Amino acid sequence: MAERDTGAGSVRPKGASPPGRGNAPVKPQTMWELVLLSAFLPGAGQFANGQRGKGLLFVIPSAILFVDITVRTFIMAQMVFAPVMAGEPLFVTDDAFKVLMSLFPLLGIALLIWAAALVDTILVGQRLIKQREEDASK
Repeated sequence: MAERDTGAGSVRPKGASPPGRGNAPVKPQTMWELVLLSAFLPGAGQFANGQRGKGLLFVIPSAILFVDITVRTFIMAQMVFAPVMAGEPLFVTDDAFKVLMSLFPLLGIALLIWAAALVDTILVGQRLIKQREEDASK
């Protein structure tokens, strides 16, 4: 990833927010903080690293997939359990099975986004933490 010189001797990752505009990176103290942020919400680690644009590229699709998967899950549950609540035996219809099968590709895409965000957070975070430590030792 290319880096840009900010003119004050510090280097920030490409796509990072310019300093002084109220959106400076949070500067986590440890790699574990970055990993936990990114593990709970893909894109949060990028925001913590000061990469708002890249963070949005992970947050927006993750949010859309979360809503889509949740809606499909409720639709499937309604199809399966509504007859049970009416006293009929448990039976999974073909339509409910199709909804269930439609979840697997979406879950795969969500997993890929999550993994990509986590790996990117780790790689960029290691470099930024190392740079911060070098700056502090000078």
